[in-house]
Amino acid sequence: MDTPRPTLLQAAKAFVAQSTKAAAVIAPLALAAVPTEVEAQAVFGPATFTTASVHAPSGGGSKDYAASSWFTQALAPRDGFAGQQFGANYTFTDLPSTGSELQAVIEIRSSSGSSGSLPKFSLVPFAYQFSLSFSEGITLEYLSINGVLSGQDGMSTEPTMVSGTDFTSGIISGAGTFEIDYGYGDVYSPLVLLDDAWVVQLTLQFSAASTTDWINVSMNNSDGFALGSDTLAAVPEPSTYAMLFALTALGYAAYRRRRAA
Repeated sequence: MDTPRPTLLQAAKAFVAQSTKAAAVIAPLALAAVPTEVEAQAVFGPATFTTASVHAPSGGGSKDYAASSWFTQALAPRDGFAGQQFGANYTFTDLPSTGSELQAVIEIRSSSGSSGSLPKFSLVPFAYQFSLSFSEGITLEYLSINGVLSGQDGMSTEPTMVSGTDFTSGIISGAGTFEIDYGYGDVYSPLVLLDDAWVVQLTLQFSAASTTDWINVSMNNSDGFALGSDTLAAVPEPSTYAMLFALTALGYAAYRRRRAA
């Protein structure tokens, strides 16, 4: 006697049954790996403003530069922070004067979008990486990266993130933390973020043999500055995890069907 062919409903039920074991194993792992906005105690708004300028020694003048290119993008929430990655790309040319003690300054800041609070003694991670290229007449002397996280009632934290004189590789990178330790005496309070909560400033000190010399500072999407993360590696969005879970479940079901055949 011929075996009746399964109906569409029966086939769907069989698919669900075959996928149950895989889903039971994969779903908790996928959900555990997906951070949500609800977990974030503090949200850092996107970069909304960038400036660049070169300053000469006293009386030597200065020059402002229009935005060459810059970017900002959200990082997946992690460890109580919803962070941002941002950067800029500037080429400093037509220098205001030659000689030593010239300073190139790039400032990136947020003017909106930050919210939440940072508990006392909490640590906000950051990471940075950028490339330097310059003409033969340029001699780099010193660099520093400084940042400010601002809160209500004048609270702020201002670490010097990096400073030094090693330019041999042309790649400047590292990681660190903002430490929230603002307080009066023995009384420490959380840092309630302002809407325009942060600013990061990169300063290069150098000398130039000619006004035709140039310096390029490149922080593209593959690097830049990450606030709220100690790495610049790409973090999959929650939708990516959901897609991977769906594909895994479908693949497992197909594998079970082939074995049954």
